[in-house]
This record gives sequence, C-alpha cells and structure tokens, in this order.
Amino acid sequence: MEFCAGKTLTAMMKGKAPVGTILRGMHDLALKVREIHQAGFAHNDLKPDNVILETSTDGAVRARMIDFGLCTRLGVSPGFEGKPEGHRHVAPELLRRGVATVESDTFSLGILLRLVLGTYASSFPEKDFELLHLAEAMICPDPHWRPRFQMCLEVLADNRDAPRRESGEEGL
Repeated sequence: MEFCAGKTLTAMMKGKAPVGTILRGMHDLALKVREIHQAGFAHNDLKPDNVILETSTDGAVRARMIDFGLCTRLGVSPGFEGKPEGHRHVAPELLRRGVATVESDTFSLGILLRLVLGTYASSFPEKDFELLHLAEAMICPDPHWRPRFQMCLEVLADNRDAPRRESGEEGL
C-alpha cells in the first residue's frame, strides 16, 4: 500500500486552505475519477475523508482517492440499501440497490463541490456563478439529468485558476 502525503479534503477545508488550492484539487480529483471510469470502475464512496490533496511549492495540487473498499465495476451493484439522509454523498439510485455508473460518481463529486462552495461562500460574492450551477446539476436526483462527466471536467478546468476572494480579504 502506498503512503499518500497531504491532507484530507476535510482537513484542508477546516484548516482554511486557499480556495484556489481546493478548486485545483477538485479539478485533479475529477481527472482521477475519469481514470477509474476509463478502467471500467466506479469508486462509489467519494466523500471528503476519502480525498487526499497534496500541494507542491509551485502551487500544483495532486488529488488522490483512498478507500476503494466499496469500488465496483461499472454496471455492477455495490448492494447499497438505505436512506439518503444517512448517506448524503452516495447517489440516490445506489441506495436502492442500483448499479454503479459514471453518473453515480458524478453525483458524489457534485456533493463534494457543493460542500467546497458552501465552505468558501465568501470567496464567491456573486449569487449566480457557474460552479454553483454545475454542482446543483451534478446532484440532480435523476441520473439521466446529470451533466456529462466531460462537461463537468471542462467547467472545473475553466474555474480552477479563476481569481477568487480568499476568506478575510477586504475590498475586492
């Protein structure tokens, strides 16, 4: 087993890491999720404690997913059954013994993005911004209405380096 340097997404947000670092990490995470999809698998358990972000001195951010214990092949049911209230990061269709899909991981990634946007709300002073719309679309209860994963990647890429107001900055 490989050691993963860095901190969990939870720890990074609690430690008030810069919003730009977190957004670059979210984009890299989406790239890593695409890699497992291309290999024919779904993670099925994307949550803040299962994401490690490592930052380098040049500002690059590397994301890693951990805890592949619930990972399955795409099209196979992980056998989940439960209420969404207890498993907010899991796509609703999976909680009804549904099969793992790209869309089910899209849902979980959308939950993470919404959590980031809520934690860093003051960094996004406009009420109407692209990332919020993306997150809301990604967590649509009906998987057929969720955006294509490639579009999610493109929007995250377009917004990873956009200037943001860091928490505590005044007059921007």
